This record gives sequence, C-alpha cells and structure tokens, in this order.
Amino acid sequence: MYGLTALFSCTCSPHYFCSPHYYYLLLLTATFIPTPIGRLFAIADDNGLYLLEFDNRRGLEKEIERLRIKRQARIIAGNNAILTQLTNELALYFSGKSATFTIPLCLMGTPFQKDVWALLQKYQPVKLKCIRI
Repeated sequence: MYGLTALFSCTCSPHYFCSPHYYYLLLLTATFIPTPIGRLFAIADDNGLYLLEFDNRRGLEKEIERLRIKRQARIIAGNNAILTQLTNELALYFSGKSATFTIPLCLMGTPFQKDVWALLQKYQPVKLKCIRI
C-alpha cells in the first residue's frame, strides 16, 4: 500500500490549491472499505462513484493516475455521502440482506463502452440454486 499512500501525499499537498491555475480542478475523495473478500479502494465525489477496486490489484496506481489526469482532479483521503452510501450498501450485500446498489456511477470510456455499461445496468441480480441429484 506504499504506492497508494504516496499518491495521496503527492496529490493532497497544499501547494496544489495555492496556484490560480488549479482552481478548475475536480476534487475527488478516496477511502478504503474492508469487506469479507478483501479490502476495496473507492474514489468518488458528491455526484457519483469513479472507481471501486481491490486495493492490492496490480496496476491500481496507474489507473488512479489516469483517472486523475483525465478528469483533471485532485484526490484526497476522506469520506463523503457517496462513499458512506457505498460502504452501507456493500455491508448489506455481504450480509445477504440486499443485492441492490443505487450508487450513481461516473462512467468513463468510449461511447461503445458506455452503451454496454448502460445495458448491463438494466439487468437485475438473479439467485442461483444448486440441485443435488
């Protein structure tokens, strides 16, 4: 996790907010979310979720950097309403109480990718049953 900690210390430095050239930057908030299957890393603003990945995924630092550059954003460690809602919905999911997620997503990608994601979001979760013969 040294890489993610270093990323926070670089992007959260106060000098980024002193220059008038950086006032247009988007401010994103990041946090770690513990789950039964591993710790997740999430990035969101007050409008939606930008990233949710396992914190030990190979290449995560590069993905965060691409997000930061593409959205012209600064990422700070912390919490916001979207991340709190995500944490609560994940807890309900892993406890078996709900399989519904209502988190707004901030999707980035080609028009084709966005069309596929929009189509996938229309599907409802299904329950699978195993039958012993």
